[in-house]
Parts: sequence; C-alpha cells; structure tokens
Amino acid sequence: MTKENRVLVTNIQHFCLDDGPGIRTTVFLKGCSVWCPWCANPENITEKPEIYYENDIKKTFGQYMTLKEIEEEVLKDIFYYDENGGVTWSGGEPLLQMKKMEPLLKKIKEYNVHQVIETSLFASPESLDIAMKYIDIFMVDIKILDSEKCNNVLGGNIILFLNNVKKLFSQKSQIIFRIPLIDSYTTNEENCNAILNFLSKYKPNKVELLIGHNYAEKKYYLLGRKMLLLPPIRNSFVDEYKKAIELLGIETTICKI
Repeated sequence: MTKENRVLVTNIQHFCLDDGPGIRTTVFLKGCSVWCPWCANPENITEKPEIYYENDIKKTFGQYMTLKEIEEEVLKDIFYYDENGGVTWSGGEPLLQMKKMEPLLKKIKEYNVHQVIETSLFASPESLDIAMKYIDIFMVDIKILDSEKCNNVLGGNIILFLNNVKKLFSQKSQIIFRIPLIDSYTTNEENCNAILNFLSKYKPNKVELLIGHNYAEKKYYLLGRKMLLLPPIRNSFVDEYKKAIELLGIETTICKI
C-alpha cells in the first residue's frame, strides 16, 4: 500500500480532557500550513516522517496509518465517551488531510461520535467544505491579524483565514476561538485591539486564552531545532484581556497550550 492511501500521524492520545468537551481521543496529524515560532508541537510541522535519536535509539516522529487503523484505534474508546466526548483531529493542520480523511470522518459520524477539529484555518476552502460536513465543533486559532506580519512571522495568508472564518459563520457552525498569548508576537496592543474588533464582529460560542510555555524544549532538541524561549505573560495582562473579551458577551476561559 502506497503512502497516498495512508495518513501521516504522530500520536493518538487517549482520555484527553483539554481538546474539546468531555473525554476525547486526540489524533495528531503531521503537516502544517504555517510555521509559528512558538509552536508547542514542532514534530507536527513538516509533512514527512522525521528521524531522531534518544538514548542512542533510533526513533521517528510520524508514521503512516490507514484510515481503518485510525478508526480501530479511535473506536477503542467509544464506551468511554460521554454525551459530549468523542474524537478531536489535531496537528499540525488537520485540514490539509481532509480529502484523504473524508471516508474516515464519514464513518466516525455514522457511529454518532462527536468530532472536533483544531485548526488555524490556513487551508483551502475546499478542505474546509469537507470538514464542515462532519465536524461538530471547530476550535480555531486567532494568532496575528495584520496581513504583513501574519505572512512574515507565520507564513500565513490572512485573507484566506478571514474568508474561511466568514464561511464557517455563514453555516452557523459551533466555533471556539483560541488565542495564544505569546509575548511580543500576539500580545502587542495593535494585535490585541485587532482581535477585540474581530471578536465584536464574529462572536464564537467561546474563547480560550492559551498561555504559551516552554514544555516542548526537549522535542526541539531532538529535532535539532532552536526553540523560541517564551517569557512569562503577566497575570494582570491575562486577566484584563479576559475581562475585555467578556465585555463583548463572550464566555472566556484561560488554559495552557
């Protein structure tokens, strides 16, 4: 079987509580459309397996799995999902895999298993169209809204992002916006004000403020990459930002990434 018939996966994590409502199984798909300097999952950025050595043992980030293999692994937990739990497709950018993944998404839906996707929305409208047929909740990152900075820092096209957001809201999809709080990148006054203006127009079901961390340092070391060490975000800033979003009538929570 060729790799064209398989999907590149780095991890399938069971009994997750932070990737959507209820008890969930999170599938991490490898490959991303942007390159965030603060990425907490650097092993999921490139669209190919990556070899590394740990204690002189050769290992690999990423393995090709058939849709059937992923289905079987996910359905191991079906009896643990409560009325809110289910499967979360994460990455990387899972929207990049939608054409290959559609038969699996359809199958999971036939089992009446709730599906969430974690996405930056930097992906083709066609990929989003596929996802919208099966996904129950979209957890969408809002990173940098300035067009030039978005392109220079992330390699992202802000027009593509905005068009995809508009499409999601036009279909009345359930949406959670996630805002990573990264010092000097996303928390400057200009970007914060732009996000508040954006939220006043597109009011999601919920907003999550994600506090950046340095927990991925070992993975960067194993990959031979230099990690951006993040300074701590002031608690007072986080509290003020949370209150500003709540004043827009949007439920807001604080969590780690």
